[in-house]
Amino acid sequence: MSTQSETQQVREVLQNFQDGYTTRDKSKLDKFMELFAPTDEIELTGVGASERGGNEWFNGHKGIREIIEGDWTYWGAVDINVEGAKITVLGETTWFSTTGTLTSGDEYEKAYPF
Repeated sequence: MSTQSETQQVREVLQNFQDGYTTRDKSKLDKFMELFAPTDEIELTGVGASERGGNEWFNGHKGIREIIEGDWTYWGAVDINVEGAKITVLGETTWFSTTGTLTSGDEYEKAYPF
């Protein structure tokens, strides 16, 4: 498979992730969880995560599912830059970086720099 094809596949996964956060259909949450690697060693870091096992650091499918369900219920609008993502594929390893925004109707008294 060519790197361009692999990069497009990763971009499609990112788009599916964005689509989940856009529609927030909790009846499709189990299907959404298929976007994550099928191992309980998987980790997801949220806004504010600074140390493994600490605040906003989630382990395994159960923990990740719980935070995503909470996000879809209570969080603001998430918009990640799928098209602008920098995607690198090297063998069986892929990593990416991108920007995104979280828009909330709530006003906050302080900003969180990360």
